[in-house]
Amino acid sequence: MDPALVTNLKKTCPQNGGGLGKAVSLDQGTPTKVDKIFYQQLVSKRGILKLDQDLATNPATSQRTALLAGTKSPFTSDFVAALIKLGNVGVKEGANGEIRKICSAIN
Repeated sequence: MDPALVTNLKKTCPQNGGGLGKAVSLDQGTPTKVDKIFYQQLVSKRGILKLDQDLATNPATSQRTALLAGTKSPFTSDFVAALIKLGNVGVKEGANGEIRKICSAIN
């Protein structure tokens, strides 16, 4: 992890628990936008979660992560395609499923 990021995180979230209630965005650059900056941060070793950072270091995903972070990134078209696929999944209703009013509890 980028040493400057580690220093900043230690100030925000000290080990003694003094950072309780503070939030750290997983996207340090543009936390309110859906864009390729997140992938650029991973390539720069600035991922907050190890799970995310592994996208840039795992041989199975590192090339794709670098592509998404690059100047000719297919991020926007990939994101649109993913949303279209998700929209076509369909909602399970009735005996096949339900939309929960509270995620952690069955209606």
